[in-house]
Amino acid sequence: MDQNLKSVELLLLWDLLSRGEGEFLLKLVSPRYSKQNRDSLKRLGLIAESQEKEVRDGKSAGRPKTWVKLTDKGWRYLEENMSAPIETRSPAVGAIMGRVLALLSQYMLQERVPISRVFGPPPPVPPFPVPPPPPDGDEPKDARTLLSLARAFPLEKRMDGGGIRLATLRQAYPRLARASLDHWLLELQSQGALVLYRFDDPTLVTPADEDAALRVNSNPRHYLALK
Repeated sequence: MDQNLKSVELLLLWDLLSRGEGEFLLKLVSPRYSKQNRDSLKRLGLIAESQEKEVRDGKSAGRPKTWVKLTDKGWRYLEENMSAPIETRSPAVGAIMGRVLALLSQYMLQERVPISRVFGPPPPVPPFPVPPPPPDGDEPKDARTLLSLARAFPLEKRMDGGGIRLATLRQAYPRLARASLDHWLLELQSQGALVLYRFDDPTLVTPADEDAALRVNSNPRHYLALK
């Protein structure tokens, strides 16, 4: 996405990401973001808002309040624009970036990722070798042949935009062990050949999507996008 955001709009995206997945009461998200800034992000599909009552003791209570969440498109925007500068004097920047670093630290501890791998100089990455696609009807034998088959995946079986649902991919190779496919998908993602995403909108998730989801740190991934 080439759209350049204002610093305060970019700050709101990071604010929501730092709070994790789900919806949040707008009044609890600080600083107070103007309606103009929020409307701009909604038009771009980066955030979504809803009007709902709070639930207390299992019952709706009080007047409807504004809830806000980061959409799938918003997550992808931040992924693709992590180095975009935030030029604002808002005192909230420190707290928001502190939460982001806390999440990064938690991930690094869970995955045993040394800090030098994140902040040190990157090692040279050789080009990912991609063999020609196997004959029709063949099952993938490793990550490389899986990538070839994914790149040659029929357009009519893809999502709008070219993504491939994991449910569709698993159905295409019913004899392939689930653990093998999951391992190869994660390997290809680590190589930068694809990215695994989740559906932020629950109405898009079918029972087949839920059953086929690949879970990363308990978070489901429902489809892949090739790079």
